[in-house]
Amino acid sequence: MDPPDTSEDLKRPSQGKDRVIEKYLTQFAEPEISDLAVPSIFEVALVIPAFQESASTIGQLIKSLPSTCLPILVINAPEEDAPTLNLFRAMGALPTIAFGRHWSLRTHGQAQQLLVFEYCLDGHYPPPKQGVGLARKVGVDAAIKLHQQGVLQSDRIYLTDADATLPRDYFSTSWPKQAGAVVFPYLHRLSGSNEAKRATLLFECRLRHYESGLRYAGSRYAYPTLGSLIGVRAGAYAAARGMPKRAAGEDFYLLNKLRKLGDVARLSCRPIRLENRASARVPMGTGPSLIQLIDALSDGRTPGFYNPSSFESLKCLLDTLWNLETPDQILQIDDAAIQDFAETTDLLMTLEQLRNAARTQSRLQQSMLEWFDGFKQLKFIHFLRDRHHPLVTLEQAISAPWFNETSRAGFSQVRYRQLRTLATGFAETAMGPVISRRSPP
Repeated sequence: MDPPDTSEDLKRPSQGKDRVIEKYLTQFAEPEISDLAVPSIFEVALVIPAFQESASTIGQLIKSLPSTCLPILVINAPEEDAPTLNLFRAMGALPTIAFGRHWSLRTHGQAQQLLVFEYCLDGHYPPPKQGVGLARKVGVDAAIKLHQQGVLQSDRIYLTDADATLPRDYFSTSWPKQAGAVVFPYLHRLSGSNEAKRATLLFECRLRHYESGLRYAGSRYAYPTLGSLIGVRAGAYAAARGMPKRAAGEDFYLLNKLRKLGDVARLSCRPIRLENRASARVPMGTGPSLIQLIDALSDGRTPGFYNPSSFESLKCLLDTLWNLETPDQILQIDDAAIQDFAETTDLLMTLEQLRNAARTQSRLQQSMLEWFDGFKQLKFIHFLRDRHHPLVTLEQAISAPWFNETSRAGFSQVRYRQLRTLATGFAETAMGPVISRRSPP
């Protein structure tokens, strides 16, 4: 398979990318796009999944977009759902330009066009446990096809959520040439009750603490994994064989695949502002996490955070893997947690298999880092959490090196001060962390 061509200057795919995209559309694209034909030209596309969203929320987002952007709205529901059907009817009332079996191109407002996919009617519900992942995949698959047809002139495809507020420089921010995917900066709104605001601050701290800890450890998988922040290039997305069809975590696994093919770049621009909606619409993610945090705060409990010592161990392991010549070098690491991990898992056997399959040292290093990917690094952190480095309090977490006054783990000065005030309050009231699933030995 040819690697994706990530040149910023190309408006049409190269011959190599054409083959990759053609293969993807033939073998892996969703059937809902088979009859797609849009009689207009756009620069880029923005994919928006919609489940239990209001027409006003969708309208507000669409009104903020330039006419050169084609919003692709995928209305989906796992079963008959009144709010989602209301949205579908509202979109169906807009003037129609073109339509197919499961899609329609409509006019929204004075000049904005909108491509709507239906995945919410009786006889056409997403299969169980595929939810938002399948919805995003339908939308990006449609964008890939439109790019191949010349309808979308750029190979950049943007993904977000209905409740996101996009910054003014969202579409004008350049993407690095070597990046097959990008992630935008973000900021959750602190709205609602005091407990909702505190829960939101704690949730965002969890995200930034983990991402910053990975970066401190030298991980190649250190970036936020929120679906509302992602941009992909058509060739890279096709080479990765598309969005995982999962009801949750689809963003994490997509970026995990894309990182093995090329760079996932963290952009520097104004942040996307995200609503702090406590919701159980998906099994995991922002909404359910906020519900759990609000409940915990109401009961006088605070969440635990990954122990900074776990990232010190990860850093030591990654440094060794990067310079590894023989698996026995792992046994020489002076870290009891890593030794336990090596003895308990198939780490040494896998490294030996990778070494036997690699022809060169550089290929061995590449294979090891692709195998020990973002998912396995998360499992490693969980292994250490359960057996060696238990969760810590907020006060202990923000004492980590990446929470210094300069970097603040990506927090603004205002948010960082709010976080420190919250940590002090927890410490004064003797509120402790949620206990790990297994107590450390």
